[in-house]
Amino acid sequence: MEGRDISHSRKIKPKEKRATLMDTIEPAELEEKLLAPMDKRIQLDDRPERFQLRRVPVSEADEHELEFEAKWIYQYAFDNATLKKAVSLCCQIRIFVLMNERKIAAEAPDKIKEALKFIRNQLFEVPFIAFYRKEYVESCLVINDLWKVYQWDEKWCHLQQRKKRLLELMKRMLNYQMENDNAAGMRIVTEQDMNEVHGVQTVEGLMDVSTKFQLYYGPEVPKMIDWEKIQNLSEDDPEREAAEMRFRAATRTDKYMLCIQNGLSGMASRFGLTPLQFAENLDWKRHDIVQDDEEPLKAAEQYVCQSFPTSEAVLTGAIHVVAKQLSREPKVRELLRLRYRLRLKISVCPTKKGREEIDENHKLWPRRYVRDKPVANLRHDEYLWYVQAHASGLLNLKLHCDTEEDIRFEKTMLQEFLSEQPYHRDEYSRVVDMWNKIREEAVTVCVNNFLLPVFEREAHERLLQEAKDYVIK
Repeated sequence: MEGRDISHSRKIKPKEKRATLMDTIEPAELEEKLLAPMDKRIQLDDRPERFQLRRVPVSEADEHELEFEAKWIYQYAFDNATLKKAVSLCCQIRIFVLMNERKIAAEAPDKIKEALKFIRNQLFEVPFIAFYRKEYVESCLVINDLWKVYQWDEKWCHLQQRKKRLLELMKRMLNYQMENDNAAGMRIVTEQDMNEVHGVQTVEGLMDVSTKFQLYYGPEVPKMIDWEKIQNLSEDDPEREAAEMRFRAATRTDKYMLCIQNGLSGMASRFGLTPLQFAENLDWKRHDIVQDDEEPLKAAEQYVCQSFPTSEAVLTGAIHVVAKQLSREPKVRELLRLRYRLRLKISVCPTKKGREEIDENHKLWPRRYVRDKPVANLRHDEYLWYVQAHASGLLNLKLHCDTEEDIRFEKTMLQEFLSEQPYHRDEYSRVVDMWNKIREEAVTVCVNNFLLPVFEREAHERLLQEAKDYVIK
């Protein structure tokens, strides 16, 4: 039969995937019982679980990095750690500081470096170092200090990661500026900008550099990303047209960008100093103010447009531009932040609800009225009490750098700063006097509108974190 010569092919049925026991268990239950895939990876990796779950996992480091990190941790974690007076730190450096300050200060970075070697290169946990490698560190560091070194190692690694990412973003932006004709009018990323990132030592310093980058290039970052995508797409790729449409789309339209888009940067440049020159003059006056020959309102007439229909509106916009740019200069922020914190005070008074509820038996009774108390005199978790009472509606809480007496006698932080004449040209003429008043107004807007709110928020967050750290410790 013909059928005998025909080979019958059987269809191979795909094997059905068998459900395992793990598939029948809810994901939340898997996590609770430490049976999730991530838990499996942690079990298989020959490193302590704590090291893997950290925000920045523990990684190996060479001698050069360990030396820099040890000095950094000593400076910021032990030597100058808090806004409050460091009277409650457990570090033996503090205990022995009156006995032999120079010896301890010389030994401490080396002992911290030894601890970092154990943590980062040998993957030893803190309790193991404290009990079985204590001969290497015990002259300066006890177990609580080793925990602090471990915590600050995470901060160091996170800071280095963020610096690296910001530098990469700057290099990408510079390449975008060099290769793209549409970016011709932008401020060019300079070597000075990158050096500022390299010189950053604190998270606050990195935020200062980052906010400066965001001011000048923030609106262009989405365009840069789309431009990079376009370069990697072929001419007939359907995604290319969509990317080009996004690239041409408008971005941020806040007041600063509105001023820039309407050409007020030209008026701002006639104030006489670049933001960087102003910042450098705070150390010593190396740059002279370039004085414009025309009166401010007369000069502003050249920039009148639909969005800024009068000379006064142009001048107000230019002041905003200059103030914003000055407020984003890292050196300006660093200097004024230091002055702010040296003058920083706290005032507390009960609300109507607080006057009813806070009696002699309440823990806040002796602290319900505080006026102009320097934050350096706060103790332990005192600030946390105030914050909790404020959240409960019992207390009004205010952080400030100027007292009523300072305001009455014109000795505020701003007035003392202006008395140094940071943006003043010594020349007697009507035009110069008018420009000096405009420049002084720009500095006033910079400090009052842009910097003081930022400094207050930073101080609040740092004081709150210090109080929480004390409670945890």
